[in-house]
Amino acid sequence: GLLHGPDARLAQALAAAVGAVAPDLEIGLNVPYDVDPASDYTLPVHGDGRGIGSVLVEIRQDEIADAAGQARWGGILAAALARIADQTP
Repeated sequence: GLLHGPDARLAQALAAAVGAVAPDLEIGLNVPYDVDPASDYTLPVHGDGRGIGSVLVEIRQDEIADAAGQARWGGILAAALARIADQTP
């Protein structure tokens, strides 16, 4: 899941990039929950509060329980972030 506040642009871009890198994955935006400014801190304060695009990445624990899963997800996220960086002016 990719969690975001009022500005969803970075989360949407990351979802599209992850989908391009690993089309077999199911990516949800604000699923299974969303960012709540009353109970969350990092995104509302350091992202939205400063006008900075921000996203919180949630990965199922069983997907990163071993070195192979960690390497897989590290590669997926690195490739997805590189795609986003290549599209940013």
